[in-house]
Amino acid sequence: MAGLFHLSDALARVFSGGSSSRREEEVVVEEDAFDGNVFQEQLVLSRAIESSPGRPLRLLCLHGKGSNNDITAIQLVSLDVHTCVEADLVQGGLRSAAYSPLFRQLSDRQFRAWVEDVVSPEGLEGAMRRVLEIVKRHGPYDG
Repeated sequence: MAGLFHLSDALARVFSGGSSSRREEEVVVEEDAFDGNVFQEQLVLSRAIESSPGRPLRLLCLHGKGSNNDITAIQLVSLDVHTCVEADLVQGGLRSAAYSPLFRQLSDRQFRAWVEDVVSPEGLEGAMRRVLEIVKRHGPYDG
């Protein structure tokens, strides 16, 4: 399952070893309108704070191949990003091996990727359309 999480929820999970207190809702994206292929996946959404004047920057954070939201949350904390922005973390739609053996020590969740090992134009386009759909549904994002 691919997921979109607010950074504070991911941090709560990683550093407390449990689930966050925020309400999560499932959203199913059923069709990729561009090529007509059925594009079923479930996004677990934890809504970020609604936009308001003077709000912090909102970032959409995508992980690299062989990673997941737990690893991204740890990386963002090490950069101290969690103190100055609202960040939504989204996982790639494909299963992947962990990029590093260390990742398996830091997260017990499935590792993900955005495209297959051999990147095709179609696979890249599908990943880009997925990100655009997330921005359309859950944005706006500042970066």
